[in-house]
Amino acid sequence: MSSTVLSGDFTVYYLSETRQKRIVWSGTTGTYSVRELYIALQDLFDEPTQMDDGIPINAITPTEYQIGLIDLDDQQDPWYIDGTTTQHLYGGGLISKDYPRVATVRTGIVVIKRSGTNIVSGDIGNTITHADGDSGTLLFVSGEYLVIRPASNAATDNWDSTSGDVTCNFHIDTQILAAATGGTTWANIYTIGTLASGTEIYIIQAGTKITAWWPSGHIDILQRIVIQGTLNDSGVITIFAREYGKLYDHYQTIMTTGGRSPIPLATSTDLNNTTDISTIAALSGITFTFGADTKDLSNGNGLQPYDVVINCGGNTIKNFYEYTKYVTRRTSTTSLNGLNGEQYTGVGTLRLSYDTRTAAFTQGLAVSTATGTAIITADHYNGDNTGILTLHTVRGTFTDNQAITDSSTGAALVNGTPETLIEVKIAPFGTFAGGKFYGARGVYVYNMAGADSNNYQLTDSTDTIQTPPSTVATTITVQDLATASVIEFANVLVWVTDNANYFYQAPVSITGSGTTATVSHTAHGLTSGDYVIIKGVTNDDDYNGAFEVTVTNENQYTYTATETLDLSPATGTSITATFAIINGATNSIGEISDTRSLTANQPVAGWVRKSSGTPYYQQGAISGTVNTSTGLSVIIQLAKDE
Repeated sequence: MSSTVLSGDFTVYYLSETRQKRIVWSGTTGTYSVRELYIALQDLFDEPTQMDDGIPINAITPTEYQIGLIDLDDQQDPWYIDGTTTQHLYGGGLISKDYPRVATVRTGIVVIKRSGTNIVSGDIGNTITHADGDSGTLLFVSGEYLVIRPASNAATDNWDSTSGDVTCNFHIDTQILAAATGGTTWANIYTIGTLASGTEIYIIQAGTKITAWWPSGHIDILQRIVIQGTLNDSGVITIFAREYGKLYDHYQTIMTTGGRSPIPLATSTDLNNTTDISTIAALSGITFTFGADTKDLSNGNGLQPYDVVINCGGNTIKNFYEYTKYVTRRTSTTSLNGLNGEQYTGVGTLRLSYDTRTAAFTQGLAVSTATGTAIITADHYNGDNTGILTLHTVRGTFTDNQAITDSSTGAALVNGTPETLIEVKIAPFGTFAGGKFYGARGVYVYNMAGADSNNYQLTDSTDTIQTPPSTVATTITVQDLATASVIEFANVLVWVTDNANYFYQAPVSITGSGTTATVSHTAHGLTSGDYVIIKGVTNDDDYNGAFEVTVTNENQYTYTATETLDLSPATGTSITATFAIINGATNSIGEISDTRSLTANQPVAGWVRKSSGTPYYQQGAISGTVNTSTGLSVIIQLAKDE
């Protein structure tokens, strides 16, 4: 006959009850400390009617307890507690004892994987059998897994089949993996510090967000870290506090045993993150491109390495900052570096030099040594079989001269001691203060609103601060002629009309393969992402147009044509390239802008078109000069063409 403790909130089922021998939550709401449960069970088991049973729980310390096969003269079956019951406990860790099954020696507890959902929690406590003869008692149902106490320690109850029907209480599913067995450990984590009102803490373990069973505010919970005898994700747990409008925080801990561990967290109102979330969510044009890249801020330092390049989409630098908070808030599923945004903490936590490379690494793949694993954010290759990897999701250690390989063919040797990178916890992509954005290490930003062309400071991958030179903005605002209302999604192209700063009608030669055009252009001075206008090709018009380029070297770049290039090389009496300052569509406030440093006033021309979707407008012309001190701001009003 089962017993209850703590006002009936926990029920104790004995071995005589279909071999259950388990402690289960039977209350409605509420929590108890592990010590309270320990005391209640000790009190229950010192009653005369229970003196023939082994005690289920033992205190190792005041904050760490054991449950299972505690008494040496107890039978072969350990006491069991399930993951739902532990959600009602706090204040101490819990370690299973003698859960592993040892055939012919100890019955233990096993877990099988099934297909089907017919066996349900209501079947717990009933006999469960396999078509080939295995038998036992169902102790818990956890999604596709069933926890079973085998009927005996005999090999015939090993539950080692990889197929076949499993029946419990007339419900039938199919076993698809042989049983696993091993111990379980629940670590107790509790948060400390000052949290802003309304903060809901969440936990990431092994790349998965744990479904919260705790209320908002501080937590004091048991989290499982060992499953079937295996430490889950090296014991790493990351605890987050991220609410939009607040300064964020997170803390990563490594837990290998039970016990009780404090987790320091602090959040507060972000005075620079006050725009309504719906407004920020509606921003367009902001993109994140992770991977090694080099960028020149034209500040005299030349090309410098970065790990992520972010297009601000013409938005103000403050709105851009708030957008980075939006995509990294709690519940964000925006993909950032292969992670959901709510898990993103920075470009990486380790910067590792390598040499003796024998095959190229692939960004985004896992790498490993004999003692560590990680995922590559960026591979800054030096071209001489040496380079630097920026790594995230680091587990274990990386030491000098270890062989390091990725999950494809990449291979090299670790060179020296890797550098630990510091995360910007309050805002993972960078902070904002005094009207200025301060990028986190390895973060490059561009294409912000013209008025913000000088309102940012970057830190490159080498941890060197990069301050942009004094720049000016070219801003094109497009409006309806009749109403002066802004026009979104109008296509704008602006090009230089002389060689004051950039090339104008420079002679080039072009070859084509598929849709890729390769341009030979001596000392072009471009960087990847710049735009050029190609004119003068007469044998295949698909070469002509305005294109974004990818630089291959100082005298060559490529672009992608919209159609397959049927003839190569391109021919014509005068094939030229002209630098385009702007090539894109207006944003939600009818603007598109460019910022850059100029050495001389730059005459420009261009046009605005909107004919791909209603409302339709007639073309508008652009003409002006970008001044080295004041830039250029032009309002173009279009007449409807309907």
